[in-house]
Amino acid sequence: MLTTNEDTPDPNVPGAPTPPRPPTGPLYWAPPLPPQRKRSGWVWVAVALGLVLMLAVGAAFVRVPYYAISPGSARQVDDLIRVDGPGKAYPPKGDVLLTTVSLGPVRNVYDALGGWLDPAVDVLPEKDILGPAESRQQYNEANLQAMTDSKQLAEYVAFRHLGYDVSVTGEGALVVGVVPGTGAASALTPGEVIVAAEGQPITQAEQLVAMIKTKAVGDNLHLTVKKADDDKAAPREVDVKLSKRDDGSPLLGITQQTWKQEFHFPFAVDIDSGQIGGPSAGLAFTLAVLDVLTPGELTGGQRIAATGTIDPDGKVGPVGGVAQKTVAVKRAGATVFLVPSEEYAQAKARAGKGLRVEKVDSLDQALKVLATLRGSNALALGAPGARPQ
Repeated sequence: MLTTNEDTPDPNVPGAPTPPRPPTGPLYWAPPLPPQRKRSGWVWVAVALGLVLMLAVGAAFVRVPYYAISPGSARQVDDLIRVDGPGKAYPPKGDVLLTTVSLGPVRNVYDALGGWLDPAVDVLPEKDILGPAESRQQYNEANLQAMTDSKQLAEYVAFRHLGYDVSVTGEGALVVGVVPGTGAASALTPGEVIVAAEGQPITQAEQLVAMIKTKAVGDNLHLTVKKADDDKAAPREVDVKLSKRDDGSPLLGITQQTWKQEFHFPFAVDIDSGQIGGPSAGLAFTLAVLDVLTPGELTGGQRIAATGTIDPDGKVGPVGGVAQKTVAVKRAGATVFLVPSEEYAQAKARAGKGLRVEKVDSLDQALKVLATLRGSNALALGAPGARPQ
């Protein structure tokens, strides 16, 4: 006979039965619990592989905010130059090459990784490339304008070096950008034009630079400013406190260029640069124009490449991307590569054997290097006024 404790009263509540309890005892039988299945290790491997695959596929469609700079081309310049009017051209046998880089947005994570692993490619944050431009279109437009300015400056420097009279006109100093932390940052805006300083008319950027040099750090520079895109708006007056450069000289705190600058040349020289942008071909254009406008061989009949900006005084400035340009120059078979001194080490490290790299900071230095080439007429062009007869 089975016995249970269902009728045993609760000692804490007189007369109250205890709650039912599950049967116990040696004669009680309950069905066994189903066995627990252990999850196979292959299931976890499959899940992990699936997640990795999803991430890998997703990475191919996710754009990253980087740009890749890779070797471009080394393009002959001489055949891009056309001389019109009374000027006479002397097509050279040698070549002056301008150098370019290939620049474009990184499409996805894989492109970025590939660029980082490739010693000939630099991958940089998008903001470091676009700078103050608000879009890629603005950046491209600014680069094409920089190329136009570079060609005009190259022609100006070449004509002046040959002794020709060239007049330059403009309508002020255009504020292209402002330097954070300087007095200009809170007083001036990109897109404005400085038309006077201390009551003196400013028609070219160089005039503003000369005015700043007459001041001391901490002085206020009184400027008359107008909007570049609104001729009807009244000019405004503003005082800008001059900051200090690293060398101790006064700094206004802007990047500038002459607004509506025009060069008046003795005859027309056209340089067809196509869709190449940027100011880095300034030195190459200057040398090529000199080569075309003078009899003889500036390069001694060799293929030489050059990179660097050119300013009205014939000074050569750094440009960036020299490591990639050196690769392009070697592929083009050039024998000499002229580069700004600040970027000489980068070019030299990539040049290897067979490419002579020379640092130049002015047109005169570039001509001095070319004069060492057998058959070069650079010595005849060394002194200003050596106009061909």
